[in-house]
Amino acid sequence: MSEEKFTPGPWFIKQSEEIRSPYSPNVSSTRITILDKPGGQYQSRHVIAQVAKGNGRGEANAALIAAAPDMYEFIRWIRSVQGQCAIMKWRKFLPEILDKADEILQKAEGEENE
Repeated sequence: MSEEKFTPGPWFIKQSEEIRSPYSPNVSSTRITILDKPGGQYQSRHVIAQVAKGNGRGEANAALIAAAPDMYEFIRWIRSVQGQCAIMKWRKFLPEILDKADEILQKAEGEENE
């Protein structure tokens, strides 16, 4: 596995806000912002992602994105010796679990085979 190239977690959700288009002042949308600093001021260097709230799934999508670093670390833990020892009681599922962990890690690291 390669070294992470993404912004390390944790990531935080900033509640929705109305964003006006800089090109058309009459156009706006409501967005939820995911930041790498808790309660941070909106500064582009801290923005991980912005999710449209208007589609009815915005909060769930933002929560999923914000949880990505934790999920990534959990999968890395499963791949570790410590994680393998902890799940040995499910020995018959171990190869399947580790294959899936590798698949998700490769996708997260941008090494997904297409």
